[in-house]
Amino acid sequence: MEFELCKSILKMWDYRKSRLYEQIQKVGTIAAIRGDP
Repeated sequence: MEFELCKSILKMWDYRKSRLYEQIQKVGTIAAIRGDP
């Protein structure tokens, strides 16, 4: 039971992390296009 809970939390965290990474990449790309430091 606890193991399953751990696994689902990890999966959710992993999903959030990848979404966050995508957002950061998007923002970084926009900044690069605009020429911001």
